[in-house]
Order: sequence, then structure tokens, then C-alpha cells
Amino acid sequence: MKKILCLFLILAVCFCFSGCSSKPSTIDIAKDILYCFDNRDDEGLKRLFCEAISKDSLNSQIETAFDIYDGKSVSYSSISTPSQKSIRNGETVLSQINPLIRHIKTDTGMEYAIKFYTYRINKKNPEKVGVYFISLYTYNDNKEMVLLAEIGKVI
Repeated sequence: MKKILCLFLILAVCFCFSGCSSKPSTIDIAKDILYCFDNRDDEGLKRLFCEAISKDSLNSQIETAFDIYDGKSVSYSSISTPSQKSIRNGETVLSQINPLIRHIKTDTGMEYAIKFYTYRINKKNPEKVGVYFISLYTYNDNKEMVLLAEIGKVI
């Protein structure tokens, strides 16, 4: 009986500290955005946006970005995930992450970058949790990023 109780306690502790979360990882969201661009999935892209962004206002912006984005991705160099948090009384009240997918190469020989802005936690304004802004870039001859299109708005 003691062995069963000990095993149960070990499993319970492991489960409590496993970090289970219902939110997709930032890397997963980045891959979802890239999938939407590759497959011209406007509805899928709109689903990633937070409630604070009107889905109707995104239609023309997404169409413009998809018209510019040429081909399907074959590789990317990295996904950076700079972030910032606000903590009050030991509780995270704001968590914002601004990932950048660098050097996306497409099957047509084009090269892009996609940066997006997302709130993971926003206790004051929970309707802002999710993606709220996406920028599509290309690279110039000096390997500097040049803005091509924007989707959403800074909130």
C-alpha cells in the first residue's frame, strides 16, 4: 500500500510541475503564421488574431500581404522570441512576445522575414491576448529588412 501511495505522490508532483498549458507555444504560432502565408489561408490567419482586432478590417491587409508573398517557404534561419513581462505581487499580469522569423526562403527564390506581436497574458485587457500585428519584410542588397506589408494594428 505504501508503494502505491508513494508512486501516486510522485506522479502527482510530476504532473503539477510539468508546466502543462492550453496555450500554443510561440514557436507553434510562428509556424502557423508561416503555414497561413504558404497556403494563402486567410481564415486561419484571422483566427490567430486577438478579439480586440476586428476580423473584417484584416481582409484587405491579408490580401495585400498574400499578393506580395511569392511562393511557399522551403526554409528559414531562425525564430527569435524577444519578450517582456510585468509582474505584480508575484503574479504575471502582462506578457508580450514579439517573434521574428528570419530569412524565410521560398521555392521561387524570394527571401522574407515575418515579425509578429502577441500578448500571451494581459490581465487588464484579456481581449488583447493573441496576435495583434504582423509585418512582412524582404531584404535589400545590404541585408537590411525592408517593410512590405502590415496586418492588424498596434494596440
